[in-house]
Amino acid sequence: SGLHVSLMTGMFYFLCIRLGMTRELTAIILLCLLPAYIFIAGGSPSVIRSVIMSILILASTVLWKKGSILDVISFACIIMLLYNPYFIANIGFQLSFLVSASLILSSRGIFKYYSTTIPSLFVVSLLSQITSMPVLLFHFYEFSLMSLPLNMVYVPLYSVVILPFALLTVLLLSVFEPIGQIFAATLSWMLEILNHVTVWISQFSFSVLTIGKPEWVLMILYCASIFYFLICWEKKKTFMQRGLFAPIIVLLLHLLLPYLNPNGEITMLDVGQGDSIFIELPYRKGIYLIDTGGT
Repeated sequence: SGLHVSLMTGMFYFLCIRLGMTRELTAIILLCLLPAYIFIAGGSPSVIRSVIMSILILASTVLWKKGSILDVISFACIIMLLYNPYFIANIGFQLSFLVSASLILSSRGIFKYYSTTIPSLFVVSLLSQITSMPVLLFHFYEFSLMSLPLNMVYVPLYSVVILPFALLTVLLLSVFEPIGQIFAATLSWMLEILNHVTVWISQFSFSVLTIGKPEWVLMILYCASIFYFLICWEKKKTFMQRGLFAPIIVLLLHLLLPYLNPNGEITMLDVGQGDSIFIELPYRKGIYLIDTGGT
């Protein structure tokens, strides 16, 4: 979620410092370049959030005033909503701010228990997974069971290998094209392999848990249970196991509710080529989809 903005800003910043530029001059150059990157990267809400946060942090560096990172993300949220209030309904906006805010709020609490690389990476992935779960279920009715282990591999791989390699490829293509073409072919080969692996993993039925869209009561229970889990985790590392039961219980309740529902359901679907009929029996004793399709 806007990770490439942070990485590229950080690399450019420290490169300029190494070349002898002052911090203030480097920050001013970045303040001029970052807004243009919003258009280059497509202007998704996660990119806009990351760019605004980077601009605010750099501006504070120039002005010699230090604000908390929580103030920065809050101000970025206000700016985006003032510009376009409908961002609040955008899934990218919701996930970007939710996950980023959870990581920021956990930086001085939960992360103090984990100082080494692998445990920290696991904690980042787990926090991202569990805090985004209600939003993912609300919009997509499912969430990936493989995202936790895959994030631990893909995030450092893209951060340390793919993105720097891509920047080096662009540089070589503009300086010495024959060598740049070799690097571009290598980069394309790496991306194709990663894509094939991802598609292959997604084909397994156990990789995704599909449980349906939660009702508002369940959404409130999900949010409350996750909040309780994070509080338990922050207070003491050993309390994590006790707090983890709360979201698991809500998840099990979500899975069992259809089998406890005494009402059946018949839904007529207009699919454009005729009618499709969905039938669900009471207590989910059977589910039928009647659809003859096209020709």
